[in-house]
Amino acid sequence: MASATSIALLCTLGSRDVATADRLVSHLLGHDTITVSTGTKNFPARQLYELLGFTQTGECEIADDVTVTTYERKA
Repeated sequence: MASATSIALLCTLGSRDVATADRLVSHLLGHDTITVSTGTKNFPARQLYELLGFTQTGECEIADDVTVTTYERKA
């Protein structure tokens, strides 16, 4: 089992951003599972994760009207 790694990715969903994110995820595929999270209202990030093959696994309210959505992708 590979160790956990934490990264941050800012995306605007331009074609260059999607290609960069795809290369980053490909690099991380040595891990058994990749878990990412983003604000539920951050639709560009959510769309990117779904384009890259991530599946939504949960939502968590962290403050009034502030929710985080979690995604996973198996290697």
